[in-house]
Amino acid sequence: MFSTNKIKVRRVLLKRLKLYFFLSIVLLAFSSCSSYKIITDEIVEADNIDNVYNFGKYIWSKNKDSTLVIHKKNLQKIYRKSKTSSSLYFGILHYYSAQLASKEVRTAKNLTFSERTIVLSYVIEFLYKCKSRFTKEDPHYDSEFIYRFLSPWNNNKFNAELQKNDYYELELLKEKHLKYYRSFSEEDKMKIKKTRSD
Repeated sequence: MFSTNKIKVRRVLLKRLKLYFFLSIVLLAFSSCSSYKIITDEIVEADNIDNVYNFGKYIWSKNKDSTLVIHKKNLQKIYRKSKTSSSLYFGILHYYSAQLASKEVRTAKNLTFSERTIVLSYVIEFLYKCKSRFTKEDPHYDSEFIYRFLSPWNNNKFNAELQKNDYYELELLKEKHLKYYRSFSEEDKMKIKKTRSD
């Protein structure tokens, strides 16, 4: 009888130990994940410039190991909420894209150029997805957001990054970039390269 109780106690202890081990792994995995913030109407409706500069935390974050994480669920939510370009969700994403591509880096300062290219790629992909829902009367119906990548001060640098990473498998981005980057004449490309090297 004593040995039967010992066996039962061992089984209970073994189950608890397995449970403790499992919970430890779950907690460790959870703590190593980036802090994912869900975008809400209140956040988008806040009418201040800090809102735009801090908007990135809803689009991307970094894990403890400094791996960049794109918050696709928030980008999907922006897409669902953006039926016209007058949507606040679309407006703030559009403005954020301009800040990311700006010559003067005022937002997302802790991103490397490569990381900034990844984030901007996803933002532009979703701007095009939003635009696909707009009517012809919409002021952004004919907008080409890809020009964010084609500015003279970083055209070739962005181009190299996008091609090296096969456009991060973002189909609209690749289609638009190839269409418009190739539309520059060789003379224009040389001028841009010269401007970049000066």
